[in-house]
Parts: sequence; C-alpha cells; structure tokens
Amino acid sequence: MADKAPVIRKVKKVIHHGGHGSSWKVAYADFVTALMAFFLMLWLISSLKPDQKENISTYFQNFNLLDKSALLDSLAKSFPKMDSTQVEQEKFIEQLKNEIMDKLDQVKDQIMIETFPGGVKIQVVDVEGNPIFSLGGVEPTESAKKILKVVGENISQLDAKIAIEGHTDALSFSGQKFTNWELSTARASAARQILEKDGLASKQLRRVSGFADTSPLFKDDPFDPRNRRLSILVFFQDPEELKKRIESDPDLKKPDTEPVSEPDQNHGQGEASGSDEHSPGH
Repeated sequence: MADKAPVIRKVKKVIHHGGHGSSWKVAYADFVTALMAFFLMLWLISSLKPDQKENISTYFQNFNLLDKSALLDSLAKSFPKMDSTQVEQEKFIEQLKNEIMDKLDQVKDQIMIETFPGGVKIQVVDVEGNPIFSLGGVEPTESAKKILKVVGENISQLDAKIAIEGHTDALSFSGQKFTNWELSTARASAARQILEKDGLASKQLRRVSGFADTSPLFKDDPFDPRNRRLSILVFFQDPEELKKRIESDPDLKKPDTEPVSEPDQNHGQGEASGSDEHSPGH
C-alpha cells in the first residue's frame, strides 16, 4: 500500500476589530457634561462683583482640604442672594399687573410701573382724549379715579411708605397767581384723598408734593401730554437706610428702569413759586 502524502489544512484565523460598540457614547457624554459644567462655572464667575471674586480668591489662596466649613462660608458670602425686599417688590408688581389687566384693561396704556432701588414707582399719565384731570383743574376724571382705586387697594395692604407726586407739562401763560407749582401740588393732594378713601392709611404717607414741569417724563418734548401725570412711589425700604446702601454699593445707583425723580427725603416739597405760571390747558 502506497504511502499517502500528508494533508495540510490551512485555517484562516479571523480577528474581529473593536470600535463597533457603544462604549464611546459614555465617554462622549462625560466629556459634554464636563464641558457644560465648565461653561456654567465661567458664567457664574462673570456675574460676580469684584469683592465677591476677591472673597473666592482669598479662600483658595488659603485653601485647607480638611476645613470644609470655610469653603461653604466663603461661597455663601460670595454669591448674591435675593433679599426679602426684592421678593416683596416682585410679588407686589406681579399682583398689581394682574389687577390692571383684569380691571383696567381699557386704560392700561396710561399706567407705567418702574422699579428703583428699594421701591416701585407707579406713573398715571395723560393721553390725548383721556386726561386724568379736568381741564386746568384739580378734580380727577373718572378714568383717574378708577386707576387710583385699584392702586389704592393694592398699596394699602403693604407695610411700606408712600409718596405722591404731581407733575405738569411746560405749558404756561402769564397773569395768573395759581402757577404750575400750586396746580401740581393740588393734584397730588387730590390723588391722596382718593387713595385714603380706598384704604391707604395716613401713617403710610411720607410726602405729598408738586414738581410743576421741572421733572418731565419725556425730556425731549416738555409739551407732551404724558408729562401731565401722577407718580406714586412705594418705598419697601426706609429711604434713610436706602441712602446708606446706595452710598456703600455703587451698583444700586442704577435702577432697572430709571425713575423720573430720586427717592430722597428733600426732593420736591411742593413749595409754590411765583416765577412759573399755569395754563388752563394743563
């Protein structure tokens, strides 16, 4: 029997390469999360005031891994908080806006709400065809009475001081003893009477004053009818304390929307002057 030649079998070994799984997605998700956290940290740091950044810098210069309480105290001092005054202001503004939308929809364009450090200013302005006072007089129109009623009902619930200001436009004519000063002051007092009738307590009043045409709402057009207005300032913080805060923190000098008149104690006491005279068209 003849010898058979050996049979040699060649087996090709197939090597499966990786990379077709989903493990890369986990790594990518971790990367995106870290990137998001990094940019969030940059945003938070950019919103800090210089003294707050200094507090954080001081902490890390004296960092102690074992002293966790120091880190918490430093961060608590560094990041801004919304104090109770701001919370109360926001709540009041939201409530007043809802009341205006529900009860004063037809005259809502005559009501302007502004904020200043420590308070809220409510402006009730004239518009062509719907003034808030009778022609050259001190008797509020029905529209003004409706607006003041809603405002009075809301501010009477607050533990806050109130200031009422009267303003006129720049119209005047000679030969009259009753000037814009008397007119604006009398209108402010008439508004006070209506607000007190609708619940405002006398102890809430801080001042009632007239500014004549010295503080126009639209400075580029002193004859604009909207310069004829009432301003009701609600002080959620005592003005003297507010003055100290502004002096110690320059950032507070910039209100969210610039108030027409500054909320200081001696601003505009409604003293009459014979140099400015009124027009029946006010």
